[in-house]
Amino acid sequence: MEAEFYWYSWVIVIILFFFTQKASIRNPLLLLCSLLMITYNITPYFSEHFMYIHTFTIAIFGIYYWIRNKKRFLLHVWPFVLSIGYTSIQLFFLVNPVWLEFPGLSLLVFLLLYIFHKFSDSVESLIGMWFLVNACGTLWSYSVFSLFSLEGLIEMNVILLFVIQGLLWILILNGVDHLKAKVQKQKSRKKGAAWV
Repeated sequence: MEAEFYWYSWVIVIILFFFTQKASIRNPLLLLCSLLMITYNITPYFSEHFMYIHTFTIAIFGIYYWIRNKKRFLLHVWPFVLSIGYTSIQLFFLVNPVWLEFPGLSLLVFLLLYIFHKFSDSVESLIGMWFLVNACGTLWSYSVFSLFSLEGLIEMNVILLFVIQGLLWILILNGVDHLKAKVQKQKSRKKGAAWV
């Protein structure tokens, strides 16, 4: 799992460094990826402390991206509502871990992010919502398990891997949108060009 996390993280760093032009998206995500890569291996030794550190770091970056664009007040409720759904799914997987081996799980995450992408007004909002849903859902799950003294069931490394996978899908969807817009722009130029 460690190699998979670093593989996804380095792919994200390459996408951000070479293909993302907006510094307001690129620089904070590069900072987040480097922070998570540095602290990823420390987690097993100080699991409870780093669970809070990782969760609050993801939440801070989520808030940063979420508030970048003005939204109606009702839209601010969605990340918290979705985090409750995320918590219930996470609790289901912790109780029935055999479903984690389902091969279509990453495809379901992609489809979910694709739906969110279609309804999202910007990539910043989508990144912010993804981070906030994961951070709040992790905190809700941790609080539920702490009631039963089962906090150790939550593995932060698995959650970080899930966050990084989702971020990679978001960046890929954003890149496909930019590519489509560029192709459309070139087609419209060719149609409007005068023959000499």
